[in-house]
Amino acid sequence: MALTFLNKLTNLQQRFVIGLPGAAAIVFLICYSEWTYFFLFFTICFFALKEFYNLIQQAGIKPNKVFGIASGMLIFTLLYFLEK
Repeated sequence: MALTFLNKLTNLQQRFVIGLPGAAAIVFLICYSEWTYFFLFFTICFFALKEFYNLIQQAGIKPNKVFGIASGMLIFTLLYFLEK
């Protein structure tokens, strides 16, 4: 049912309908507690690194994805707890 509703909307309208509750959820998670803030940005960092290594791989470079993602997540976690 929801997909049929979204398919009838333009691309901009779809982005607005999905983006408004998404933005509200992000603001809520940032303000709720320091742990929800950490896990939100931990998740964003993970998917950003995963996307980065997929793009690098498509360019013909053979990165060590596991080491790169693990290193990035470790750096993020260490910096979070150092600044906390």
